[in-house]
Amino acid sequence: MANQAPHSSELIDIAEIKVQSGEASFAKGMKLAIQGAVQLLGQDGDSITANVQGGHLYQVRLDLGRSLVSHCNCPAADYQTLCKHGVATALAFNMQLSGVREEKGTLAKVPDERARLRDYFERQEKPALIEVLLDELRHDHKRWSFWLRKVDLSGQDISPAKLKSLINKALPKRDVWERQAVRDYFSDATELFEDIWEGVDTLPLEPQWQLTYYVLERLNAVLLHIDDSDGERFELEATLCERLPPLFIRLPWPESDKVDWLFTHLLEQPLDIFPEEEAFGDLVQSPAFLARCEQKLASLQAVREPDHEYNWALRRYARPLLDAARAIGDWRHELTLLASIASTSRDWLDLCTLCCEHDEPLEGEFWFTKARKQADSSYEKNACDEAEIALAIALGEKGRAWRIARTRFEQSPFFDGFQRLRQLQQQLAWQDETLLPWVEQCFKEQAAIRQPFNLVTSQDSLVRFYLDQDRVQDACDWVATHKISPELLLTLADKIVSDNPLLAISYTFRVAVSYVETGQNYGYEQALAALRKRALSLGDDKALQENFNLQLGVLATEHKRKRNFMKLVNQHFSSRF
Repeated sequence: MANQAPHSSELIDIAEIKVQSGEASFAKGMKLAIQGAVQLLGQDGDSITANVQGGHLYQVRLDLGRSLVSHCNCPAADYQTLCKHGVATALAFNMQLSGVREEKGTLAKVPDERARLRDYFERQEKPALIEVLLDELRHDHKRWSFWLRKVDLSGQDISPAKLKSLINKALPKRDVWERQAVRDYFSDATELFEDIWEGVDTLPLEPQWQLTYYVLERLNAVLLHIDDSDGERFELEATLCERLPPLFIRLPWPESDKVDWLFTHLLEQPLDIFPEEEAFGDLVQSPAFLARCEQKLASLQAVREPDHEYNWALRRYARPLLDAARAIGDWRHELTLLASIASTSRDWLDLCTLCCEHDEPLEGEFWFTKARKQADSSYEKNACDEAEIALAIALGEKGRAWRIARTRFEQSPFFDGFQRLRQLQQQLAWQDETLLPWVEQCFKEQAAIRQPFNLVTSQDSLVRFYLDQDRVQDACDWVATHKISPELLLTLADKIVSDNPLLAISYTFRVAVSYVETGQNYGYEQALAALRKRALSLGDDKALQENFNLQLGVLATEHKRKRNFMKLVNQHFSSRF
C-alpha cells in the first residue's frame, strides 16, 4: 500500500501503482486503459469510480485519502492489493488529468462529473427528468426491478409476511457452484436486502427480531447448496450478525428465557453462521448461563463416550466456563476445567504451560509426563520437545534445555532451526564454542542427502548460514558446484555485485534460465524483473554492460521459440541487440 497517496488534484504516482500491483498486473492494467476498457470514470471528492470491462464488467473505486486503497468486485481483488482493473482506473485517471491544464506547470482538477450532472438536471423540467429516468432504468433490469420494489413497498403497509416473502426471494434455495454465479447470487441478495432491512426497521421489536433470526436461519440453509469459497456472503453476514444481538438484548423476555435461548443456539444447536458470544453482552457470563454449562459438562463427563464428537462437545460447554475463569484470573479453576476435558497430548501440554506460566514448574512436569507418554505422531513428539525446553528453563535446568535443543536441531538441521538455537543460547547465556563448526557440519551432511523432487532447502540452509556469518566467499564457493533457490542466488548476487559484478551477472543469468525453463508467463516475468534489476545495478560501466548484453543474447537465442518470453525481452531490451 502506498505510504502517501496523492491529493485528488494530482497524478497518482506510477511507481506506487507498480508497487501495489506488481509488474504483471500493471502491464495488464495499462493494456486495459489503452484499449478504452475504463468506462464512466468519475470523481466524487477523494474517490475515483469507474466501470472496467474485463472478462465481465467490474466496478472499481479508488480512495485517495492518506493512503491509496482500491476496491473492485473482481475475483483477483480478494488476494491482490491492486488488481489490473484498479491499475486501469488509476492510469485512465492520470490520462484524463494530464489533458486538463490551467496554466503552464500546473494541473487542473478533473471536473467533478457528479456536480456537472447535478447542475444539468437542476436546469431541466421535472416531467422531462422523469422520462429520462424511466428510459435509463429500462436499460438496467436490476435497477428497474429495484425501483419497482420501492414502488410496491411505498404503496402498502409492510407486513411481516410480505417481508418474509422478500427474504425468500433474496435467498432462494438452489444449487450454485460456479464462481461468477455465486458472486451474482449474493450481489442480487445484498441489493434486495436494502429494501428488506428498510422494511424490517419499521416494524415493532418482536417482528423485527423474528424476521432477523429468520434471515439467519435462511442464510445458513442456503449455504448448504452454495460454494461460497470466496466469501461473497460476508457483507450480508456481517450486517446480519450486527443487527441480531441488539434486538435480542432489547427483547422483553425473562432472563431465564434469554439464557435458555442462548444456551440452545450458542452451544446445543450451533449454526455455522452466528454472532460471536461477546455480542450478546453479559448474559453469556451470567451465573445462570454458566450454571447451565456446568450442569451439561458434568452430565457429559458422567457418560464418558470418548470420540471426536464427544470431545468437541466437552470443549464447547467448557469454553464459557474457561472464559469466566480467565476473566477473573482464577488460573486454578482454569486448570481444573482443562484437566477435566483433556484427551490429547496437546491438551496435557497446555496444562504444563499453564503451570509454568504461574511459577509451578514441578506441577507442570506431572502434566508433561502425561503428554510425552501419549505422544504418537511426529508433530506431537516435536511439540513435547519444544515444551520440555520451556519446562527445563522454568525448572532452572539450563543444561537439559540446551541438550534437547541441540538434539532437535541435529534431527532437522535447517537455517530457521539454527536461528532458534542461537536465540536460546542468548536467552540461557550458554557458552558453546563448538556450536558454529558443528552447525556447519550438520548443514553439509544434510545437503549431501538427496532430497525428493530435487528440493534445494538443505543447500539453501548452508548458504544462508554463510551469509549470516558474513562468509560470502564460502557461500560463492559452495554455489559454484551446488544448486540453490533462485531467490537466494539473487540475494547472493546483490551481496557481491559491488566487489565482483561479473560473478553477480553470472548468478543473475543462472536465475533467469531457471525461471524461463518453467515455460510459464509468471516465470518469464520473474526472469525479466531480475535481469532489469541487474542491468540497472551495473551503472555506465561499458565492459560490464557488454558482458550483460552478450549473456542476454545467448539466453534469447537458446529460448527464441518461447514467444511470450521473447516478447518481454524485445519490450525491455530491444536497444541492446
